[in-house]
Amino acid sequence: MTTLIRSMSALSLIAVTTVGAAQNRTSTLEQEAKRQLDQVATLCGVVVSYHCEPPDGTTFLTLDKPSRDGGVNVAIRQGDRSKFGPLFEQRHVLRNVCATGPVEKQNKRYLVRVEEPSQLSVATDSAAVVPFGAESLSSCEVGVSLPRLRKEVKPAYTRAALDARIEGAVLLEAVVLTNGQVGALRVLHSLDSKLGLDAEAIKALKEWRFEPGTRDGQPAPIIITVELAFHLK
Repeated sequence: MTTLIRSMSALSLIAVTTVGAAQNRTSTLEQEAKRQLDQVATLCGVVVSYHCEPPDGTTFLTLDKPSRDGGVNVAIRQGDRSKFGPLFEQRHVLRNVCATGPVEKQNKRYLVRVEEPSQLSVATDSAAVVPFGAESLSSCEVGVSLPRLRKEVKPAYTRAALDARIEGAVLLEAVVLTNGQVGALRVLHSLDSKLGLDAEAIKALKEWRFEPGTRDGQPAPIIITVELAFHLK
């Protein structure tokens, strides 16, 4: 087993039963982005992950593909991020969105540049539950320094999952409290909800300990994403 903390990015593997559908959606979305390259277009998809990248702190919402190296991303510069309200990334992940803006290609990925909230609409599905509290901060906020890991606990395989030879990763989103403990969390990408691997990942992450993150030098509850991977020897 291996574990990997990703405080400003989100990667995961999707359970085998959903990979084909996700790949088909991604292929269609990429084809549409390619067709609309260098034009203003509207592209829609499910936000499966988010991250912000140095040096400028641009937020990327990844649509229909759990990878930061390809696919289609909605890109919002850090200077525009405050227009979208607190916990912007956490409120949009797992939801169907449509982004309207100029389409460009950056390395392997297509980007839809968005500057105003009016360019980003959310489908009329129910809002994803954000369990972290109004005082919690996204890792993409200006002035935020991320928590530093002090104690890591690796997740354990269940016997049923071993017998089924399940491999992959669980992607979790959690808030690190000002005492360094892990508070509320949720599963962004499930690996196995039936044979116990999702539950083991949650159990392990609850035992991690951090040096608290800060905002403008003061301790603050910071939301991070953590990927816990299960690999058979």
